[in-house]
Amino acid sequence: PGAKLIAEGTADEPIVFTSQAPEGQKRAGDWGGLVLLGKAPVNIPGGKGNIEGILKTVSGTEYGGSDPNDSSGVLKYVRVEYAGVVLSQDNEVNGITFGGVGAGTTVDFVQVRMALDDCFEFFGGTVNAKHLVCQWNQDDGFDFDNGYQGKLQYLVLQQDPAHVGEDNGFESDNDANG
Repeated sequence: PGAKLIAEGTADEPIVFTSQAPEGQKRAGDWGGLVLLGKAPVNIPGGKGNIEGILKTVSGTEYGGSDPNDSSGVLKYVRVEYAGVVLSQDNEVNGITFGGVGAGTTVDFVQVRMALDDCFEFFGGTVNAKHLVCQWNQDDGFDFDNGYQGKLQYLVLQQDPAHVGEDNGFESDNDANG
């Protein structure tokens, strides 16, 4: 929390976070994905939590706080592909994970494709986002936990019809343990 990722491409030259595998050999789950941790409010006792997809023993992995306008940077004209790693049952890294990310963060024109888990997962926070595209993921397109309070506009989801699983367009749990 407190760090900022500034990834601002253009429509003609988006920033692409992708697998290191050669073309034709890239697969969902080749690398972890993006994890942004902020200081915006979350629905967790004590106001902070440890993000899914990161081992609890790693220091600096808490997210949440009391600043709804916290900024974790800029994601604009960005594509994330072949991401997502399963560490253990119900403990995965998504295409992009937002943990307590605040409304001061810019998220616009972002695509996640070929993710091993959710394309976009929001753990609390107040970040607003527009023009989100999810393609061929292997779980939920848009997942919300721990009191997410942001606004989303222009969402597109194209799931793989051949993938077997409980894939949802939207999954909203608020407090999955409550």
